[in-house]
Amino acid sequence: DIGVTGVQTCALPISDLVVLSHAHMDHTDLASLEYLTSTYPESITCVCARNTKDIVDDLPWKWCRELDWWDTLSLGTTSISAVEVLHNGWRYPWERDRREGYTRTGRSYNGYLIQSNDVSIFFAGDTALTESWSELRGIHVSTAFMPIGAYEGFLDNHCTPEQAVHMATMIAARTIAPIHCNTFKQSAAPFHEPMQRFLRAMNGRESTLAWTGIGQTTSL
Repeated sequence: DIGVTGVQTCALPISDLVVLSHAHMDHTDLASLEYLTSTYPESITCVCARNTKDIVDDLPWKWCRELDWWDTLSLGTTSISAVEVLHNGWRYPWERDRREGYTRTGRSYNGYLIQSNDVSIFFAGDTALTESWSELRGIHVSTAFMPIGAYEGFLDNHCTPEQAVHMATMIAARTIAPIHCNTFKQSAAPFHEPMQRFLRAMNGRESTLAWTGIGQTTSL
């Protein structure tokens, strides 16, 4: 591990693409992004939500692009589509936020559908329970990366583990990768409760689990 301004980051290989779901500190962590871009300057493409590019635009990306809901960007054989989720977007509480009615000037928040050849990955970012993903039905989603933590007291912005399973099932994801858990204690819920509830909600469907813990690997 390599220490960066007090944060532990792995010695990651070069990335082609970084997608940022929204501006919250735990999703747009400048220390991590500075590490990636300074290690591989002018090499990584960044995609972020509308009205959030200003936070990261001075880093040495290959280039950086905002996407609004249902916009699509093509990179060779790969397409990245921004998906509407139910969350909020401010980085600091006093900023304008799309959730608060600032539809044109407020910070926005995305999920992403990334498609390359016969593989489709859905990254939900952060979201509460929503039925807005109806446009994803009929797409063969290989893996859905679903947030399952920080729901206690925050159901207007974060889904429960059971709701995460429901939404991934709604878009017929072949496998589900639980995220947004087991790293920081983010709410009043016991630290291991999100994963325990998620596994119960999966109801024995082990073949559709991408992983059950930090450090495990899944293959697409």
